[in-house]
Amino acid sequence: MEIHLDDPRHTGDLVAFLERARCAIERLEGGGLLVRIPDSPLPEGELLELTLYLQAWCAVHPGARVRIG
Repeated sequence: MEIHLDDPRHTGDLVAFLERARCAIERLEGGGLLVRIPDSPLPEGELLELTLYLQAWCAVHPGARVRIG
């Protein structure tokens, strides 16, 4: 799934957080990230899991905004 940060200064921290959660990350041109969760059995589960990870990350980075898609 493709995700985008409103402020690219947070990219390194988000990438590190998602890598600790065992996500596969690819940096895209334009600053976006392509994120996969290899252990997720279903695409719907992957979206739910990624959403939860992003909500947790945003909770400790209140000024950061991330969107999927």
